[in-house]
Amino acid sequence: MSKSPRHFILFRDIPLLYGRVPKVANSSIKATLCKLLTQHPSSGIKTTADRFWRENTHGETQLVTPLQARRLRKSHFSFSFVRNPFDRIVAAYNNKVLEIDDVPLPMKHMGLHHGIPFDQFIEIICKADPETMDNHVRPQAEMLMIANKMIPKFIGRMEHMNEHWRRLRKRMKLE
Repeated sequence: MSKSPRHFILFRDIPLLYGRVPKVANSSIKATLCKLLTQHPSSGIKTTADRFWRENTHGETQLVTPLQARRLRKSHFSFSFVRNPFDRIVAAYNNKVLEIDDVPLPMKHMGLHHGIPFDQFIEIICKADPETMDNHVRPQAEMLMIANKMIPKFIGRMEHMNEHWRRLRKRMKLE
């Protein structure tokens, strides 16, 4: 998902869209959403990979753009989670710049590299065009809004994950 404009997972058989935001429990949410698939996914591709949702769900899901997701808003329940922006940036820095030796290609194109000091990391991000940013550092609103209109019907906050996820779990019958 490093730079993919297709931030939303659309389910074929369920009127559901999930707006993915990296560093906001995205991997955990996708792992849980796999429970909604009627056919067991083929093995070998992690649920964190875009390719999993494009090719590994027997056609039960596809990745769609914010514009496509907005057009489906009346017929589908759409949700996402957001996080305090500073906490999200710190998480991206720790995970993508410090913990791995080779930063993702879109981050390299932004001028970021392994071990870059945090103040330089922030300076580069603040000057970057959101269109060219890696999704791990792209502003959340850039992924969840189009033409100043919110796409998801429900936006939970990571800081209130347990409470907000409980509401969604009931609606999606994940238990």
